[in-house]
Amino acid sequence: MTFDIFRVDWILIDSIIILILIIILCSVKIYKIKHRWRNSIVNDSISKINLDPHDIEFDNNKFYVKKWNLFFNPNLLELRPHMPTIFMFSSKSLHYLPYAILEGLCSYGFTVNHMLIKRRWDLFKKQEEILDPKNQSILRLTFNYLKSDYPKKISQRFWIIDFKSFLSYKELKNFANDKIGLILINPSIEQLKFNSLNFEKEIKFDLIFSKKSFLWFRNRKISKSMVNFSQLSSENVKITVFENTNMYFKNYETILLAKLIMIIKNNIK
Repeated sequence: MTFDIFRVDWILIDSIIILILIIILCSVKIYKIKHRWRNSIVNDSISKINLDPHDIEFDNNKFYVKKWNLFFNPNLLELRPHMPTIFMFSSKSLHYLPYAILEGLCSYGFTVNHMLIKRRWDLFKKQEEILDPKNQSILRLTFNYLKSDYPKKISQRFWIIDFKSFLSYKELKNFANDKIGLILINPSIEQLKFNSLNFEKEIKFDLIFSKKSFLWFRNRKISKSMVNFSQLSSENVKITVFENTNMYFKNYETILLAKLIMIIKNNIK
């Protein structure tokens, strides 16, 4: 049986090839938007302490800490004793955005406690359970643990930087005092549903959003936050929007880092 080249449906074959090429080009474009050129800390002056997540016992197993590290620069630790400790929480790697930010913060002189928090798969059906205040003792447990084991590296004054983790900030009303500040970076919609809380005047609260969410889609959380926080004082709540970037802040890490340092420095008494 001979192969008749003239009977081949070349239009169909060309269409398949073009479709494959389009998929490859789109995949490369998405990869370039999301990923960074390095995924580790390269500053040799930054020390890292690997902490055991099992040392923190939760009331239940609805979420867990996957990674827990303490980063600091020993050369600057004694020179800047007034610097607050940074508690950084994230639920995703965001393709190593938190690592890029914490490296810059440590290089500036901050001590950073970073926790990568994951939730169990069964929680995807009932996300409201994650926000149950009785399950949100992680902040108090973490601070007490570090203060007892690393008292010379942890300041009594601290700030929280959250990269869309699953923590509820209802507990902060009871835990917060004049030693705490809070920065949310592209928080989840559920985290924005606490406009009824009456925050104390001492609590500094900042929201940072990217203009776009994923790829070129607009970030719906911006309008949601404007509605939820419209009744709160502008002195306590400030909203910043980065115009030309998406949720990964690629190529805007330095600007984001400068914004974070400026917020914290302006509120150091």
